[in-house]
Amino acid sequence: MTESSADATNTEKGVNLDSNILISDSKRRRSNRKGRQVRESINYLKILKSSPTIIVDCSFDDKHSDRNVKSLVVQLSISYSVIRKSSLPFTMIICGVSERLRKGLTKTNAEKWLGVTITQRNLDLVLKDFRNRNIVYLSADSDDHLDLSSEVRYTSDDIFIVGGLIDRNKYKDLCKYRAIELELKTSHLPISESGIKLNNNYVLAINHVIGSLVKYNEFLDWSKALKYILPKRKSL
Repeated sequence: MTESSADATNTEKGVNLDSNILISDSKRRRSNRKGRQVRESINYLKILKSSPTIIVDCSFDDKHSDRNVKSLVVQLSISYSVIRKSSLPFTMIICGVSERLRKGLTKTNAEKWLGVTITQRNLDLVLKDFRNRNIVYLSADSDDHLDLSSEVRYTSDDIFIVGGLIDRNKYKDLCKYRAIELELKTSHLPISESGIKLNNNYVLAINHVIGSLVKYNEFLDWSKALKYILPKRKSL
């Protein structure tokens, strides 16, 4: 073997060795990252054991166009993102899910959302799992508002129901009447009671309602929570 051939062979061996090291490092980083994600998921699920629950009542499919269903999927996705990033997350149940909505959620990989249950069961059946809890159906049309004075964090005893209804202005009082039918207490978010004025009405998107609940539990301040969540174009 000539000197130049030997040098070329040694260079090739060096390249192969470096490549093997890089591959090994890459595999180790992936393994470490996966292990970290698993640990984070386990810790997240432990936190959820003592967390409040948000139930999104989606049994209004007959009121929705295909476009409405797409909007509902987007709002649910944003809601999950807010919950997942919170230091004090909520458990979420999406009930009364139609086939159209299920297909839309499947496209977002919603079946992999941690701490979220997606079910076709209607609200009345789901609530059988929550006897002796503090259950409130949130409705902008309610005469009552959530307590402003307590500054106490919500716990696993607290269950909030949010109507999974798009274009609520068109169906005024529908969620309120659903709650009355099920003999549930109703309340609205304390928006005006917190000194916040909106530039149109007080009917919020689903993700704004859920986001406000999540941020209140972090801040223990409704005004701060609402200002954090509500888009600037909506408030005066």
